[in-house]
Amino acid sequence: MASLAASSWPEPLTFVPCLSWSTASMVWTQGVLSGAVSWAELEEQYRKDTAVYEQQLYPLIQSPEEHRWKDLFKMGQEFAKNYPESVNQMESVQKQEMDDQPESESSLYSSIISSISSKRTNSNLADNKRTLQQLHLHSPNLPNKPISAQVIHFMRGVMDECTHLGHFSKPVDPSLIIAVTAKQDAYMPRDRVTGLTDIWPGCEVRYVDRGHVSAILFNQNVFRKAIIDSFNRQISKYFSNE
Repeated sequence: MASLAASSWPEPLTFVPCLSWSTASMVWTQGVLSGAVSWAELEEQYRKDTAVYEQQLYPLIQSPEEHRWKDLFKMGQEFAKNYPESVNQMESVQKQEMDDQPESESSLYSSIISSISSKRTNSNLADNKRTLQQLHLHSPNLPNKPISAQVIHFMRGVMDECTHLGHFSKPVDPSLIIAVTAKQDAYMPRDRVTGLTDIWPGCEVRYVDRGHVSAILFNQNVFRKAIIDSFNRQISKYFSNE
């Protein structure tokens, strides 16, 4: 909510987003709090009025992430067309990037590679498709019972419609914004979503190698410094006599 307020302010504003990102949709569909959602009830409601959701409500939902979903679909087509050579290429890229990834993301990439590689000798692409779908919807907080992909997709679309910063105006001066995020944040996942620097070009993102709660408990100095630096930038840029 603070980010939405900052984007609406008509003047340059000192602003430090703390442990937030570009949309709240991942919080409720992939993060820890996804376990607090009554997915069974949502799926039941969705199935009772599928026509209403798909034909009347869904066309009204606009998500800035839709272009990314289309790009991922095209990538999936190319991946299947070039299988299994594409797996070798994927493994090569993974080895190069693994050291730069947070531990949680590296574990996810490893599970994807392992699951796909185990299918190499199986020519049934349907099995591979199911494996990829399971990994795409993977969240340790979702119930054991498989949830319809349409329900999760619809939930994410609704949340993006209401909270995605791409729907709102850019701050007057993004260079005054210093965001602080946690690399191992399980409440606010950042993978597979547009980054803050892409939506607000010129802003700065600082990372702490912590989880959501531990960052607040043990890295308060980082937040304080970001606030001080942001104020100093505004003073230097707009209130200095030099």
